[in-house]
Amino acid sequence: MKHIATLTTHAALNYGAVLQAYALHKYIGDLGCKCEVLNYVPEHVERSYELFSVPKNPKGAALSAFQLINYSKRKLRKERFAAFRKEYLCLSEEKIKTHKKLVEETDRYDLVVCGSDQIWSPVLHGFDEAYFLSFPNVKTRRISYAASFGQDIIDDKHMAEIKRRLAGFSDFACREKSAEKIISELTGKEPHPVLDPVFLIEPSEWLKIAKPVNKKSPFNLAYFLSNPGNSPHVFKKYSEKSGRRVLSIGFSPRDFKYGTDCDYSLGPCEFIDAIASADFVLTNSFHCTAFAILFGKNFYTRISESKNSRNDRMITLLKELGLEDRVYTDSRAEELDFDKKIDYEAVNARLEEKKKASKAYLTDIISNLATEEKFRITEGDCCACGACLCACPKEAIKIEKNENGFYYPYINEESCIRCGKCRTVCPVNNRPKGESWENGEYHALWSNNRIERSEGSSGGAFGLIADDVISQGGVVFGAAYSEDFRSVYQTSTEKVSLKDLKKSKYVESYTGDVFLQVKNELEKGRPVFYCGTSCQIDGLMSFLGKSYTNLITCDFLCHGVPSAGIYTKYIDNLESKYGKIESIDFRSKAFGWKAYCTKAEFESGKTYLKTLFRDPYLRLFFENNILRDSCYGCKRLDNSNADLTIGDFWRVCDTDIPDTNEGISLVCAHTAKGREVTEKLIASGRCEVHRLEKSSCSYAYNKNLRKPQSRNSGLKKAVGCTDLFEMKISGKKKVKGYLYLARAVLDKVQTK
Repeated sequence: MKHIATLTTHAALNYGAVLQAYALHKYIGDLGCKCEVLNYVPEHVERSYELFSVPKNPKGAALSAFQLINYSKRKLRKERFAAFRKEYLCLSEEKIKTHKKLVEETDRYDLVVCGSDQIWSPVLHGFDEAYFLSFPNVKTRRISYAASFGQDIIDDKHMAEIKRRLAGFSDFACREKSAEKIISELTGKEPHPVLDPVFLIEPSEWLKIAKPVNKKSPFNLAYFLSNPGNSPHVFKKYSEKSGRRVLSIGFSPRDFKYGTDCDYSLGPCEFIDAIASADFVLTNSFHCTAFAILFGKNFYTRISESKNSRNDRMITLLKELGLEDRVYTDSRAEELDFDKKIDYEAVNARLEEKKKASKAYLTDIISNLATEEKFRITEGDCCACGACLCACPKEAIKIEKNENGFYYPYINEESCIRCGKCRTVCPVNNRPKGESWENGEYHALWSNNRIERSEGSSGGAFGLIADDVISQGGVVFGAAYSEDFRSVYQTSTEKVSLKDLKKSKYVESYTGDVFLQVKNELEKGRPVFYCGTSCQIDGLMSFLGKSYTNLITCDFLCHGVPSAGIYTKYIDNLESKYGKIESIDFRSKAFGWKAYCTKAEFESGKTYLKTLFRDPYLRLFFENNILRDSCYGCKRLDNSNADLTIGDFWRVCDTDIPDTNEGISLVCAHTAKGREVTEKLIASGRCEVHRLEKSSCSYAYNKNLRKPQSRNSGLKKAVGCTDLFEMKISGKKKVKGYLYLARAVLDKVQTK
């Protein structure tokens, strides 16, 4: 039996959301599959439907008063929704609150159907990537069914992100024309037009789960999810004339405008019965409209006149069924002819054709669904080294940013041939043990050339090694800023100057096909010096698959990798305040080597200079708020696969080594090649060198990458805010920032 899951907003306290979730998973189950609804309930969804909200303004106070007055009815409604989910939705076993857990759960299924409803809305649900399942570790096939963007037009700023998220889908089905257009433009695939899932279930089946509402007298039904405008006045007048009461089942004080019955206690089953029992339905709800059609009711549907409307799902449905004359705007409310009947014989004939096409889409995919090994690059926390991209023989992998601005590999399922090469080279799956830092040979050193020291973050060790390699006709690989300083990428001295590769860049770098470039230079016989994070070194060595005598590798004492997306936002924020950026330095020595200090210069002639805790990006980085998941608890430096590790020798104050506050590098040689490089440096006479005992280096290794064990709450805030400089900071941290600045100034003065 095929095991299938649906993924949608089943936990919302909304009739349409819950009933469409029920309909889709029931229909798939009726096809002979085991179908479950993934019980994904993020915290923001649970918070959205609390029974009482604390008022923040006068308007909020009125709403809170309404919530209290109707508390018992609203509580009953929430209980009825919970009972419906328990009785009628086959949910996956445990509640899923995190993306990581969601990815793990998808492994149990042969297919995941994303949809229906507004799960892909850039406005609703915090634009949650979970509803696209576009995570690199998802290996289950996924399709969409009637998944909606919730709006007719998508902002340009969201289009690129949506394109990335859609890349992993094998098939698409949409319920509105605007969604078809968006998907077609972004993916090149033609989506299947389908009906909302509620139409997959026959009216007689819906009535079996309906539960009666108060039927003391004939009624017309009003259900509005947003401001009804002039509708209450018009509908009340018509209902009184026809001798019927108005039953209003909305969720807010505006429903009292009808001046008759308002019932806030209905659950999904009562909602079905209310529509089936009504004589006339007036609404602006898509799903209320859909059920009115299913039950053959006379109705009118109000659509918005706003430019940012969500009308297309409604208009698409009604046009296809020949019911476009049942749509009205508020300005036309007075003109409605409530006595005009709907020819349901013609409507149902069209509806049946649409049902057949919708059912065929699902049945064809499911009947042809082969139970195959699910494919995933890595079973662990990806470090975005790029080895998989470089190893793929079909160029089926792209490295792109996720919703938090971190790089991840994404597979084009159509191009992928399941060769498994990406899995094989992944350093998370197959990492050599490496050399223990305790067995290393340590030196403190700095360049005798003050200019070279100033160009480096510490004592200039990287530059000294790089110079030697270049003098032999070799090439150096490292991280450089893009021309506009909005990103960092891996490149070489074949494309940029050596100076561009110097200095610490506290940004996640895009690796692209750099490992292929390294291999190409090695195969030519050229000396190559590659410097990167420990995980990038692991990825390079795994990709190469063998040792090269002409390759020197170097990692560094890494605090973790910050989000590239947050960094880009930081540059945007700086440019909005100071103008176009010309340079940035996260390790400026304006206050000496020991002070973490960011310096940025701009075309306007202005200079930005802030020390740690006073600069929002540095603060987020060093407080471990914006590091990628693979950084937390990382132990790669314990057993490095690099020839050398370099960093700052912070414990110089505990030694007899002179400190000019201009920078001292800590250099650890792990391998024979690393020791050979160090010995050559010493013999060159270009630097001052001091041999160190391991005990004086333990601080550096214990401090880095053992410290970021957990993430604070800052990532979500940083992703969500527009301006990092406007993020709230406590008084305590402000004081800490000024104290840090004062200490930096004092150190600078004392070492002059």
